[in-house]
Amino acid sequence: MMNKNNICNSMFIFVLSLFLLSCSSSNEEKLAIDNNKSLIEESKQEQIANSQIIIEGEIDTTGPKDLLVLAESGEFNSRPIKNNKFPGTNHYELTITEQSSVYDYELYEITISNHKEALGEVITVVNKGNESSFKIEDNWAIYFQGLIDHYMIIDQGSGTIRNLKIYDLEKKEIIFKNQYVETLKVTNGNVHFLDQVQIKNEAEKPECPQKLIDIGHGIGYVEELIYDVNKNKLYRSGQYQCWYFE
Repeated sequence: MMNKNNICNSMFIFVLSLFLLSCSSSNEEKLAIDNNKSLIEESKQEQIANSQIIIEGEIDTTGPKDLLVLAESGEFNSRPIKNNKFPGTNHYELTITEQSSVYDYELYEITISNHKEALGEVITVVNKGNESSFKIEDNWAIYFQGLIDHYMIIDQGSGTIRNLKIYDLEKKEIIFKNQYVETLKVTNGNVHFLDQVQIKNEAEKPECPQKLIDIGHGIGYVEELIYDVNKNKLYRSGQYQCWYFE
């Protein structure tokens, strides 16, 4: 029969073994957790280092520290945009917040915010020279499309056929308006666009592709028009295309 001393020794060894085993498991778990944290942090830093911020259609490569600051603040700091969102128009610096986008030009500051009661945007213009300001808004959706000197290009509408408007910021009035389809293109101070036309002379009608003919309806024609912003003149190109209108 075991004496009391042997029993006590055995119990002590057993308890000590459990304690050592528990410590060993805790250390292993802590080490595993630390390793996981390290891997997660490394992964985050790698993603941040390779990240690109898209600013209104433009890609701006940002370093890790800048990205962290932007993420924490919820605001994109102003920076030059190398590739203009509105090709052919004046360059700007862009600041984006949750409420608005601010285009900072040499002579003007243009703030764009969503219309609260309708589609489109509310455009706030600040003249840097005299610090005056005014708003441009409409019940019909309008969208800012850039500046050419003191002329603002505005896209109006939400359908296939839309309106091009040119707004003179000095006179605070619209100096040109015309409907168009597809997209606007600006080159050398000229706005190029397509407008629906009726062609009476059969010889001038362009040949329609078979895929449009197969539709069987809604077929019409467009002509490329060119508006010279500085001269406030519209030119017809005489170049026609077959077009499908919904």
